[in-house]
Amino acid sequence: MIRPLVTLILVSVFAMAILYVDGPGLMRDFAQRNARLVPASDLKVEEASCTSHWWIVSNCSIRYTAPQAQAKQFSISFSVFGTLGGERFRLLRAPDNRVTTDIAMAKLVNRFISMTVLMGLFAAAGFVAFRRAVEAV
Repeated sequence: MIRPLVTLILVSVFAMAILYVDGPGLMRDFAQRNARLVPASDLKVEEASCTSHWWIVSNCSIRYTAPQAQAKQFSISFSVFGTLGGERFRLLRAPDNRVTTDIAMAKLVNRFISMTVLMGLFAAAGFVAFRRAVEAV
């Protein structure tokens, strides 16, 4: 009885964490997919890193500052299936001043598929855990 409930709680927490971390960036970039993006040469990259986990998923995080923002830092993060293999990125700006990267836009379909697959796996695991919890009662 307790094991399925713990599994259900963990699956829910991991799903919410992934939606919280990757969801807003994916929605931002999906909304900009047809926008006229231009290089944001006035922005200064403070730190950038991409980490590959077992060559299955890569997470990238980029922190940058804008000169007009008085030393305030902004960040972009995204995850993709596969490795990025040391690709260089460039910050891009949309007409409404939202910022993204060329790699994030180039891997938009990959990011959407990875989010969909992960949510599907979590939903399936949650369903199985919920069903076992109900059967145990």
